[in-house]
Parts: sequence; C-alpha cells; structure tokens
Amino acid sequence: MAELLQADIDELHKVASALSGAATNILNIKAAAASAGLGDALPGSGLDAVCTQAGQFVDGAYQRVAGKLNQVSGAVAQCANKIHETDAHFADEMRKFDVHHAGSR
Repeated sequence: MAELLQADIDELHKVASALSGAATNILNIKAAAASAGLGDALPGSGLDAVCTQAGQFVDGAYQRVAGKLNQVSGAVAQCANKIHETDAHFADEMRKFDVHHAGSR
C-alpha cells in the first residue's frame, strides 16, 4: 500500500526559500523608475503622465505578486515545521512503548 504522506522537509524549506527569493527579485524591479523618462522621447506628447502612471501600475502589480509569493512561502515553511514537529512528537511517543524493530533485541 502506498504511503499516505511522504514529505521531504528539506525540500519544502527549499521551495519556501525559492519562493521568497523570487518575491525579493520581483520587488527589486522598479518599473516606475524605468518609465520615468519615457515621455521625454516625444516632447509635448503628454506621455509623461501616462508613462509614470503605467510604471506605478506595474510596480503595484509586482508588489501584489511578490506579496502572494511571500504568503505561499510562509505557508510552505509553516507546513514543513509542523510536519517536523509532528514527526518528532510521534517518535517520542513511540519510544515510550519501548518498541524495537523486528529481529532486534
């Protein structure tokens, strides 16, 4: 019969770290700063305000995505910690019964 749960705690922590790193990288993108001078390419066109607003919207979207990645990262890390705690607690409880592997004395 297949195992009900096979969790690799180290891998879960790696996933959480990767998600958190991705969120940090996304937050380092500054679309508003990059779009600040675009309107100067066509003087008098009125694109300054449009480009500034577009950069702000993109930054806002990136911040929301990064926030969600951080939320998922936190949930995965918390899950890994709970699995580890549960495993350790179960092992401690089993040791109280002085159970040994079959064939050992």
